[in-house]
Amino acid sequence: MVTYRFICVPDSKLAKQARAILAIIEEAGEISKTELLTLVGARLKSRQKPQRLVTYYQGMLIKAGGIEAIKSVIR
Repeated sequence: MVTYRFICVPDSKLAKQARAILAIIEEAGEISKTELLTLVGARLKSRQKPQRLVTYYQGMLIKAGGIEAIKSVIR
């Protein structure tokens, strides 16, 4: 299981969907991937499924320093 933790708003430009995902994580402070997927599905209008959006943008958000992903060993 993966948990995302908000760190800061990066200085670099982000796509609109990436900013929306970052805002959801920022509101929560720390959020599990399942909760994030539920909120992304409810708040973002896209042809892509929430899983695809989060998977696509998580690397960019981590690299920019906006979030960190914490992997749990407990399943």
